[in-house]
Amino acid sequence: MSLILTIKQGDIMYNLNKINEVVGKSLNGTEKIHKSISNVPFDALETIDPIKSKVKIARNVHDTVVDSVYNTIRKVTNDIGGSNKKVIDQ
Repeated sequence: MSLILTIKQGDIMYNLNKINEVVGKSLNGTEKIHKSISNVPFDALETIDPIKSKVKIARNVHDTVVDSVYNTIRKVTNDIGGSNKKVIDQ
């Protein structure tokens, strides 16, 4: 019985690691697409001299918020993965 449980735990850990890997890659891809799409209007608006400085400020605020959101999602995902591993190891 113990051998079967160990094998199943190994399978679960392998699958959990694969899920975390896929989630991480998907999140990175989503963030990259998000940033490339958001650059389009900022780039266009920065060509208008009277508002250029304000647009740069808005872009900076946007980028800071986006970075914070994606980093928070990464942290939560990693924390959940770590918690799941601890439960499986018990």
